[in-house]
Amino acid sequence: MENKQKEVPRFFYIYTKGRLEPTSHKKLKVMARFIVIKGVPNSGKTCTMWMIYHMLGHLLQDGNCTHEFKLKNGSSSIFKTPHPIAYFNDKDATDFMAKLIVKDLKIGIISEGDEPIPLENKINEFLSEGMDIIICCVRTRATKYSSLKMFLDKFSGVYKCDWLTLSKGHTKTVSNANQMNTALKVINLI
Repeated sequence: MENKQKEVPRFFYIYTKGRLEPTSHKKLKVMARFIVIKGVPNSGKTCTMWMIYHMLGHLLQDGNCTHEFKLKNGSSSIFKTPHPIAYFNDKDATDFMAKLIVKDLKIGIISEGDEPIPLENKINEFLSEGMDIIICCVRTRATKYSSLKMFLDKFSGVYKCDWLTLSKGHTKTVSNANQMNTALKVINLI
């Protein structure tokens, strides 16, 4: 005689509307995961994002990659390329965002994290496009509403977030080492 166990439905808890609610694993939507680099102004968050972008270039699959670079003169340059990485003069760009495919994962990179509204808009754009991983920066000090506070209010209770803190070095060499260390940690989290 076989001993059959009754299958018990599995439930997971998700955070919605300010509280935890049970949901069946069949209804559980696969959600994006965030890797967030936080730091004070001028700690090297954007430089770290450039490092991550270039490191990921070695892992990319050829395909449809979109790159947007915000230039120092205020204009933007948006282009698509079948090449895994867009070689662009880093000295002319301040912030950028890129949509890349790495090992069947859709990864969005947003270097612009000083102002909360542009960051929120770009995150929402990436979420609507079904990104698996979103790598972004947030500024930890601001006079008014910081990008960190916006992120905590709107995204951190809903999505899985891995947080990395970028500390400002007392010399350029220490700062560069901190940036490289953080970039490598991000790559290892993917």
